Amino acid sequence: MRIIVNKDILEIANTPQTWKLHLLMIFACQGRHEIIFDPPDSINIWLDQLDYNTKEIYKKIYNKIIKLILSTPNIIPSVYITTTPNDNPQTPRHGLSLDQALHLLNEPLGVMVENADNDWAFLLGILPTEIRKKVIDAEEKGWLICLHGGGSTLERQLEKRAKNPNKRWRTFVLFDSDRLHPDELQPEWQPPNRQTCQAYWIEQQLAISYPGQYWRLNRRSIESYMPHDRLQRASRQNQNIHADAADAFRRLSRDGQRHFNIKKGFAGDDNPENRHRCRELYDNVNDDDRTALARGFLGSLANHYQDAIEQEFNWDEDARTEAWQAALCLKRLL
Repeated sequence: MRIIVNKDILEIANTPQTWKLHLLMIFACQGRHEIIFDPPDSINIWLDQLDYNTKEIYKKIYNKIIKLILSTPNIIPSVYITTTPNDNPQTPRHGLSLDQALHLLNEPLGVMVENADNDWAFLLGILPTEIRKKVIDAEEKGWLICLHGGGSTLERQLEKRAKNPNKRWRTFVLFDSDRLHPDELQPEWQPPNRQTCQAYWIEQQLAISYPGQYWRLNRRSIESYMPHDRLQRASRQNQNIHADAADAFRRLSRDGQRHFNIKKGFAGDDNPENRHRCRELYDNVNDDDRTALARGFLGSLANHYQDAIEQEFNWDEDARTEAWQAALCLKRLL
């Protein structure tokens, strides 16, 4: 996280509380957070009081952070530390005391996904290489933890986590859109009832408690991002998947592919609740392709994302663009 520290905090430099300044710099030395004082050169008031070796170590790290911030000015600071903190800050940017901030900075970033295996592998695989390495490194050091949200329990877990400000501010959420038609992504759309689109209600909750801290997929599910060559491989490896399924899927319209029930096929949406929501997306699909896609690619399709952690998948450009926006959000929280 990028941290702005008001220079007035340096007033504790000659008090028994000075160890708290060292804690801030330890975070910086570890590479866990970016610490910057306001104004930047005010830190010298404190550094000049330290022994030579400590001063040089801190100064080297601090100057490195300054250069990094100058090269990435678009990243909004995540925390502002002040001697006059907000009594009820809605975000850490509204002002925290040094003690509040130290507790927050020590809290691991919780990345909540619906499935801690395949959803986590998908996220790691589709992130740009630089961000992926940072996430893996942070997880290995205990600075980041993957949280299994589950499908039906995700809302409840988010509600519980939101009650603790430190955990709420140190959370990133990835979840399927569950949308069956592109128009359902429009801000004014609402599902007919709560059961038809759980992701809609989850996003309503996230927008209030976790603004800017989540990635709601633009496509129906993580499987909707599976590259074509991987769909072909799945068809070859599983005799229960129709041999022509991958090619039939490719012949669907762009929107049809993104909102198709890729795990259960056309049969999976052939019910009163979902049938009407697809609207015109598949009106022009011929009988042969409907047969090939009748059962989809089955529930094990997402297992292929386990390979994406070590192998670079052939993601389409729209998927890369969408993932890049999520990566910027995740990077700000790391």
